[in-house]
Amino acid sequence: MGIKIKPCPFCGGEATLTKVTNGFMHDPVTITNTYRVGCKQCGIYTKAYESKIWQDKYGVVQIEANGAMDAIDAWNRRDGENHDD
Repeated sequence: MGIKIKPCPFCGGEATLTKVTNGFMHDPVTITNTYRVGCKQCGIYTKAYESKIWQDKYGVVQIEANGAMDAIDAWNRRDGENHDD
């Protein structure tokens, strides 16, 4: 089961996660992508959040940031609700 994205807080429309940019570096091997969540109906969206995944000198994959989850968390946050910050 995937993470649920709440409807738009302004119009109630369907919201989706979108990859905005892709990035890749060779030394060290690093992948950076940015993501945002936006409403298909009214066009409002979150800022872009960066994911950074890299491989250390021992070959171990490190996840420094998960932009997709950060964008979803930001979109799903509503005033007046309890948050686990």
